[in-house]
Amino acid sequence: MTPLFLHHPLTASIRALVLCGAFAASTIAIAAPVNARTGKFAPAFTRESTAEITPEITPNLTTLNPLQLAQANEAEPTLDTLENASVDELISQAIADYQAGNYDLTIDLLDRAIDRDPSRADAYRYRGLAHHRQGHYDATIADYDRALALTTDPETQVKLYSDRGLVYYATGNYAQAVSDYDNAIALDADYAPAYNHRGVVHYAQADYASAIADYDRAIERDADYAPAYNNRGLAYMARGEATRAIANYTQAIRRDETYRDAYYNRGNAYFSQANYTNALADLDAVIGIDEFYANAYFVRAAIAEQVGDRASAITDYQVAALLYERQGNTLWQERALDRLGLLQN
Repeated sequence: MTPLFLHHPLTASIRALVLCGAFAASTIAIAAPVNARTGKFAPAFTRESTAEITPEITPNLTTLNPLQLAQANEAEPTLDTLENASVDELISQAIADYQAGNYDLTIDLLDRAIDRDPSRADAYRYRGLAHHRQGHYDATIADYDRALALTTDPETQVKLYSDRGLVYYATGNYAQAVSDYDNAIALDADYAPAYNHRGVVHYAQADYASAIADYDRAIERDADYAPAYNNRGLAYMARGEATRAIANYTQAIRRDETYRDAYYNRGNAYFSQANYTNALADLDAVIGIDEFYANAYFVRAAIAEQVGDRASAITDYQVAALLYERQGNTLWQERALDRLGLLQN
């Protein structure tokens, strides 16, 4: 094969990482890169969050409550504003802080709201969401349990079961996760995320036929639900059906042109077929969306090795190693360094 001389341009921020990095060879053998931490392709739940929340609050600046006024002035709410705020104001501000990624403040505000009114299911639910973001799974489940006990609204119950199922999945309690998704579906047979999430649990158990069946059901309910296409592609890929996997990743990308993981997964599928041109195009797209996505550099470097472009391979392995180091992912950092050592000797 005639070498493809890639020499991909680097952004200023990535170039700075390469210039300041230090490298050493290791003895870890290379393995096909899929998921950086687990070594498996990782299916997606939702695009941005582990669970749905209410629409973002966009308050009118002329009618701000004390907490929102403090935020508009870029100041932390004071003890006085917290003491004078109503339960509704505390919950509204907590949701805004959750959406802004301020999870500690979210929990603090909801603690105060629950102290004043322990019958508010929404306060427990949003506090559970914040705990989930922080990896506090026991606290998350406790909050979802309490919220479920307090609400009779079927729509809220569906989301709570689906949310709690994500936590059980994360802790490896697959049977309970499936039970929660079953409960969500029993309440709303058209709720596409529950089918998708249940499919992810089946995928984790290597039950690819059941996973595909659930992804099919999700897509039947919502033909534009991109994660279900991406996940169905992963299941087909796991069964060795790369062409069908690529078709599904393509469907996901058509519904969301910024879907980083779908581009990455499709690039891996093309790589498995030795279709390096298309694989590189997808990996370039991944890096265009997220320049700090270490796996994309690793796979792109592996392709450069395959086609004989040593200089590009070295550069991309350097970037991958530095990004893995930043993530604390020592396993894949060592694998990148191992390839560097071999190429630089």
